[in-house]
Amino acid sequence: MLTKQEEKARRSLRKEVADQLRRQAKGTGWKVSQGWLFREDQSWFVEARGSLWVQERKTTLALHLKPMSIDPILWSIVQTPDNIRTPLSFRLFGAWTIATPPRSENEIDEADLDGGGIAKSILVAASRELEQAREHLTLESFVAFIEERRRKAALRAYLPAIVCAHVLRGDFERALAECVSAREAGEIGGFQIGAQSFVDLAIDWLRDNRPARH
Repeated sequence: MLTKQEEKARRSLRKEVADQLRRQAKGTGWKVSQGWLFREDQSWFVEARGSLWVQERKTTLALHLKPMSIDPILWSIVQTPDNIRTPLSFRLFGAWTIATPPRSENEIDEADLDGGGIAKSILVAASRELEQAREHLTLESFVAFIEERRRKAALRAYLPAIVCAHVLRGDFERALAECVSAREAGEIGGFQIGAQSFVDLAIDWLRDNRPARH
């Protein structure tokens, strides 16, 4: 446990790291918002969430990825199509966005480093983790990853991610089956518009938009 004075120093250090990230990220391809890195990379949206802990001497990095085309499907389902015009950073912090589990999680060795050194380590680690992720990043691997995490989660999470990913694959029937199963289990998907949950809206949307059978 850190003292109150040490926690105060950690808060100041966290602010310094965020400021340093903004400076050091220029020209790297990474953008920075609220201390987190993000970018569009080969039609994927990438988040690198560097978090300097206040109550421990610890800094972590979590890499998240999702197809750029997945959020617009959610926005169509939940009837917020104008979100397509929002800045790229909206996909990181916007309320109506697809959440995904981290593809990798690492601890940054911050020993003897100042704010600039920690920021540099975060940038290096983010670029390294993205490079490694690119080697096996496909829509099919994304679907398999989300399905695995949903099975392991204590509470079944990431329903919008798997439903919208199946739509991207063109598998409307599987997306619909996921929603029907979720409804039977009392799962709502994390979004609510009036009396309708994401599950309700998605079932209606899928039935209206799935290709006609021949």
